[in-house]
Amino acid sequence: MLEVVYTLNLMLLFFMAIEDIKKQEIPMHLFLIMLFINTIIGVYYFGFDAIIAFFNTFILGLILSVGLGGGDVKVLAALALIIPHPSIYYIPVKILIILAFAFCFTVLYYIYLILFEKKRLSEVLTLKIPFMPFIFIAYCIVC
Repeated sequence: MLEVVYTLNLMLLFFMAIEDIKKQEIPMHLFLIMLFINTIIGVYYFGFDAIIAFFNTFILGLILSVGLGGGDVKVLAALALIIPHPSIYYIPVKILIILAFAFCFTVLYYIYLILFEKKRLSEVLTLKIPFMPFIFIAYCIVC
């Protein structure tokens, strides 16, 4: 059953990534579908640990929110509901790995812009780059 939920999350993340590229926002209806399904399945499989993982990941996202949008933080917290174990202070290790990969892909994209698009560093650092596509790619690798 978890594999089905992981696949459904993958599809939702794909559509969220497309919308993030187009409009720089995550559609609320897609997020609510993800949150609803992940809450039910997460609580069924992992009990109260899933809820704790959700809130701790949300708080971590708020702390790290420099560069992250509100939609990115909410989506990472919703993903934490279905992958709460193993964890560090109830923050799922896989969520931390997804974040690390996504940040690395973002840095690689910045390097690409500087080297091949011939943009200046000051210009690149002021760009608003959608982060959900990088979360999607990282989720594909990790889960």
